[in-house]
Formats: sequence, structure tokens, C-alpha cells
Amino acid sequence: MRKAYALTEVLIMLSVIVVISFMCTEPIRTIIADMKQSQKDLQKNVGLLHMLRNLHDDVEKAVNLPERSNGMLRNDKVLLIEAKDKIISYQLEEDKVIKTIFPAGSGPLPEEEMWFLSGANINWAVWENNGSGYAVEVSTSIDRKSRGKMHQRLKNSHVYFAKAKTKDKR
Repeated sequence: MRKAYALTEVLIMLSVIVVISFMCTEPIRTIIADMKQSQKDLQKNVGLLHMLRNLHDDVEKAVNLPERSNGMLRNDKVLLIEAKDKIISYQLEEDKVIKTIFPAGSGPLPEEEMWFLSGANINWAVWENNGSGYAVEVSTSIDRKSRGKMHQRLKNSHVYFAKAKTKDKR
């Protein structure tokens, strides 16, 4: 019974190990790079979800989703929400969403909250019945450039109903 390897066997084993490790380096690099990019995507998505939670809370408390208010017109970049004692606007700008709260009457100055969402795609549309908005549909995704192509990751679609409007319908 042999207790050692011959030199040729050791050389063959080393060459096989070299070939296998050479073949595995590119997939391992890709996995590591994708892990870093996926972590960045998830961080962007957390900020996006925080903004969506605020939007959801505001729409639930809405009395109306007006077409125009405070000199602003609702469109694909501006969303207006009328609550009991305030008007709330959400504005999409390049890489950020700005929430502005306008108090009713001649109260204090408007309050602003801002979310920086680079690489996020946000689209919203107001659902209407007889010219009155009763829900907001929001579609979101995160853009990522991978191997020279743009890809949309973490696609989501949400519908938020104004409680005041749905109670009136019952």
C-alpha cells in the first residue's frame, strides 16, 4: 500500500486546481459585485418605502384629491391631497420627492419634507369617479445599470384609497 503521491500526480492535481480556480474567479467577482449593487438597491428601496408610507398615510386621511389647489395643478409630477385642515402636495423632481404641507387659512409657513431617491422611478395616477379623485395608484422601481444596460429592479405597484371618499360611497 502506497503512503505518498508521485511527483506527476501532485503536478496533475495542482494543474487541475489552477484550472478550476481560474474558471471560478469571474463568477465569484460577479457575485461579489452584484451583492454590493443589490445592497445599494435595497437601501434606495428603503427610502422609497418610507416616502410611500407617508403618501399612504396622507391619502388615507384625504378628504379630496383635488385637480388644482394653491396655484398648483395635479399632473404626473405633482400630486395634491386635501385633508381636513391642510393641503399636501407631493412633487417629483430629479432624484427627489418633496412633500409640502400648506396649513389651511393664513396659518404658519408651509412645512417641507424631502426624500432623495436617486435611481428611483415613481409614477402616480389618481383614480376618479364623476370627476372626483378617490384613490392614488403608484408604480415604483429602481434603475440599475448592469453590463451596459439599464434594468428596472424591485418593481412595485400600490393603490391607496382615500378613506373619506370610500366611506361616502357605501
